[in-house]
Amino acid sequence: MAPPKIEALAAVRGATEPHAGDPHASERHADRCDSLLDAVEIGTHAERVTLRSGRRCELESGSKADRITVRSASGSVLLRVTIGDDGPLLSFESAAIELSAPDRLTLSAPELILTAEDLKVQADSCEQRIEGNRHTQVRGEDRLEAGAVAIQASERSVAVRAMEQIALDGEHIGLNDDPCPAPFEWSEIADSPGGTK
Repeated sequence: MAPPKIEALAAVRGATEPHAGDPHASERHADRCDSLLDAVEIGTHAERVTLRSGRRCELESGSKADRITVRSASGSVLLRVTIGDDGPLLSFESAAIELSAPDRLTLSAPELILTAEDLKVQADSCEQRIEGNRHTQVRGEDRLEAGAVAIQASERSVAVRAMEQIALDGEHIGLNDDPCPAPFEWSEIADSPGGTK
């Protein structure tokens, strides 16, 4: 017994066979074939596609989400995209991942988490603006090296506390040697009335 798909195509062919002696039979035959073939459903669902490189793409469809997975030739996951009602979720499992943009790369989220054993940041310049508080915890040794270091408390005091010795060494150490201290010119309050600008 022929499969349903072949039976459907055979029925289309039999129903549209041109009749001899009819000069317009060929035209009507073509029109009827187009309309009947459009009504035949041919399954195109594919769950796995193997690429020439040996990598393969897997398609999974679920009631809550759809998933596209790209695996290496050995079967490890290289890229996984899960698409649900809340949007796409991308997951990478690779030795190295590189994101590059010729102009600007923006990451924006209510919560952003970076987790790494070794984190390195390189930039020509860096500016941070934090509207709330910042708390930095370093379990090892914290070092700061710069051409010059300036610290300003624009609203309250500066407190320095150590469980052991505090050492201040310099060519000149001035305590209250500025009779009229003003905010640093780079600070935000320097533009306010009474500031340096």
